[in-house]
Amino acid sequence: MAQKISVEGGPPVTLGDAQGAGLGGSWFGDKIYFVRGFAAGIWSISEGGGEPHLVVKTDAAKGIRALVWPQVLPGGKTIIATAWNNGTWDEAKIVACPIDGGEPRVLIDGGTFARYARSGHLLYARGGTLYAVPFDAGKIRVTGAAVPVVNGVASGTSNGEVQYAVSDNGTLLFAAGGVLEDKRQLLWIDRHGNEQPVVATQRPYGAPALSPDGSSIAVTLETATFDIWHLDIGRDTMTRISYGGDDSNPLWTPDGRHIVWVSSRSGRNNLYWAAADNSSGEERLTSSNNDQYLASISGGLMALSENRPGSGNDIMVLPLSGNHVVQPFLTSRFSETGASFSPDGKWMVYLSNESGRAEVYLRPFPGPGGKWQISIDGARGCQWARSGREVFYRKDGKFYVVPVQTQPQVRIGKPQLLFDKEVGNGWDLSLDDQRVLCVKAQSPATSTEMQVVLNWFPEVKRRAPSR
Repeated sequence: MAQKISVEGGPPVTLGDAQGAGLGGSWFGDKIYFVRGFAAGIWSISEGGGEPHLVVKTDAAKGIRALVWPQVLPGGKTIIATAWNNGTWDEAKIVACPIDGGEPRVLIDGGTFARYARSGHLLYARGGTLYAVPFDAGKIRVTGAAVPVVNGVASGTSNGEVQYAVSDNGTLLFAAGGVLEDKRQLLWIDRHGNEQPVVATQRPYGAPALSPDGSSIAVTLETATFDIWHLDIGRDTMTRISYGGDDSNPLWTPDGRHIVWVSSRSGRNNLYWAAADNSSGEERLTSSNNDQYLASISGGLMALSENRPGSGNDIMVLPLSGNHVVQPFLTSRFSETGASFSPDGKWMVYLSNESGRAEVYLRPFPGPGGKWQISIDGARGCQWARSGREVFYRKDGKFYVVPVQTQPQVRIGKPQLLFDKEVGNGWDLSLDDQRVLCVKAQSPATSTEMQVVLNWFPEVKRRAPSR
C-alpha cells in the first residue's frame, strides 16, 4: 500500500508504493522529498499534490543500487542519503546528492541513516552505535574525525533504519536495544483462525510460496541482505537459491523445477530464476528499465506488473520458454497490480484503483470479455483458490473468501470473512485451500525503552571537535 499524508489545505499526497513506502522522506520549503521505491531513487512532490519528479537516480553501475533515508540539508540544494550497493548496512555509504542533478558524492564510507545536527555534525550509525563527525553544511564536507557518541541504539538489519532523532535545540531521542534481528514464525492459519507453526525454527521470513507438491517453501530471508531460500518443510532445513542481495517475492513454476523472483541487482526490479535443486545457476529473465513485480504463474505464462512511464502499473505476461518477451495484457491510466491466474489459466483476478481505491476484479484471459468486481470496500492482495471455485483476498489484517463461478456464466458470491489477524506481507494457500500460509512476528525487532538526552550538543562538540 502507498503511504499518504494529509497536507493542510490540500489533498492527500501519495508517497511511493509497497516497495518504497517507509524508507524515508524530508520536507523542505513547499516540497516533499521521498523514496518512491527501494531501487527507484529519490523523488520530489509539491506539498499540494501533483505529479512526483525524479530528483536523484540510482545507478547500479556506479555502486548505488538503492538510495534511502534522505534528508535535505540547510539551503535546500543538497540531500544526504544512505547509498546501498550490496552486503550489510554497515557497509553502506553516506552520500551527498545535489538536487540540481549533479553526481552523488561519498561523505562517509560505512554507515547508515545519516542526519544533520545543528551542532555542525553529521550523525550516522554502524553496528548499533551512533557516530558524530564534524561537518560543514555550506561546503558539504567533513571537517574532522568520526567518533562514537551513543552505544546501543536500536537498529534494524533489513533496511538500514536506526531509531533516533535530534532536534534543532540539541535534544536527542533514541530507542535502546542495539542491532535488532526480527525473528518470525511461518504459520498455517485455517479458515477458523486457528494457528499452527509450519516449522519450529523462527527466522526473518518474508513472502512464502508453497511448492506444487506441498513439500517445500520458497521464501525470502530478510537479514542484512534479502535473498531467496528453499525450505524443506519435513527437515526444517534451508538451502540458499539467490545471491542478489535484494531479492524478494519468489514463486514456483508449475512443474516445481524452478523458482522465480524479483531482484534490483541491475538497478531496476526485474525477474530472475534458478533451479529449485540448485542444479543450475541464476538466470535473468527480463531486462527492462521499468520496475517489474512478479504476480502469478500458470501453465507456460507468468503474470507481472510493470511500472511504465505515462500509464503507471500495468499487467504484463511473460512466456516461461523461448525468448521471454514481455507482452501487455491490461494497460490503462489506472494502476493494475497483483494478478492471479485461475488454475485452468482462462481467467485472471487482479487489483485496480479505477474506483478510487484498490479493489479485486475478474477478467477472462487472454480475453476478450467483460470484467466483474470481486471485493467490497477495498482490498490488498488477491489469489485464486487452487480449486478454481473461490478467490481469496486481504484487506488490512482481514482475510476474505468469495465464491466464484465462471461456467456456464459468471456468478460471484458475497465476500465471507475468514479471520482477522495481522500478518506479514506475502501469503499463499495450502493445496486443499483450507489454510493460509503466512508469516507472523513472534519476537518483533522493537525496542521497549526510549531515552531522551537534553542539551546534548555541548557533549557532541567536546567529543567530536572540528579541525
